[in-house]
Amino acid sequence: MHHKGGRTFGYRVTCDGASFAYIPDALDANDDAILELAGGVDILLRGTPFVAAEQARADLFGHGTVEHAVETAARAGVRTLFLTHHSPFRTDDDVEAIARHAGAVAAEEGMVLDL
Repeated sequence: MHHKGGRTFGYRVTCDGASFAYIPDALDANDDAILELAGGVDILLRGTPFVAAEQARADLFGHGTVEHAVETAARAGVRTLFLTHHSPFRTDDDVEAIARHAGAVAAEEGMVLDL
C-alpha cells in the first residue's frame, strides 16, 4: 500500500474460519488494496490517527482518517473495526469518543482480541 515516502504492508491472517487484517500507516487513497486485503474479515485493525477535519495533516504524514476507515470497512464487509495508531495529541477520552461516534472500537495497549 502507498504511504508517504514509499509503501507500507498490510497483513491478513485466516485460521479455523476466523480472519483478522491489520492495515497500519496507509493513505486513504489505497481503497483497492484495503478492500482486497480486508474483504469479509471478522476484525480489521486500522491505523487512523486523524479525523476527516484533519485530512490535510493525514495526507502530509501518509495516514488515514477514521471516517475513511469506517467507510472502507463497511464496503469490505468487515464485522468489527478497531482503530489504532491514535494521534499523540489526543487524550484517551478523546480517542474513545471518536471511536464510539464512528461505531468502532478504540484499540488499547495490551488488548487481546480473541477470534
